[in-house]
Amino acid sequence: MKNNIILLLWVSITMLLPSCKKDFSVWKSVNENWLAENKQYIDSLETATVKEGYEKASITPSGVQYIIRHKGFGAVPKRSSVVKVTYKNNLIDGSNAGVLADTITFPMNELIEGWQDILCSGEVRQGANLKVFIPWNLAYGEDGNQTVFPKRFFIPPYSTLISDIKLIEVYNNPPQ
Repeated sequence: MKNNIILLLWVSITMLLPSCKKDFSVWKSVNENWLAENKQYIDSLETATVKEGYEKASITPSGVQYIIRHKGFGAVPKRSSVVKVTYKNNLIDGSNAGVLADTITFPMNELIEGWQDILCSGEVRQGANLKVFIPWNLAYGEDGNQTVFPKRFFIPPYSTLISDIKLIEVYNNPPQ
């Protein structure tokens, strides 16, 4: 009897899961178009950063767009660093994708690739304040970042992530 219930549950789940999967191709296209338009904005800031009150606006070779409000004054993060940050994440539609007003400490290798890309670029130091526009392939990718239960997307697949980051502290020689 127990095996029959497990088999019935497995069959039900495998039949229902494909019907729950959404098509995110339109969202992907909207995000890619938004990034292309935002690139023009970043390009315009590259020549007007002092006038706009920013220290730098640019794009990394991998495609992460960023505005540095303050470069910082301390240690430069490396891929082996541990960083303490505060951050706020939004999606292009303005919806909240995660806020942390209190500080949190992360090993650099546990951060999404887009954050690693800009934080380890040599452009920012401890104390930096920046706004980063991360393409979906350097954020949470084609899977997004979803909660386990209830099964709903917190960050949908193919989402551009807009992060306001304050780099509070950099530990370049963290204890192992």
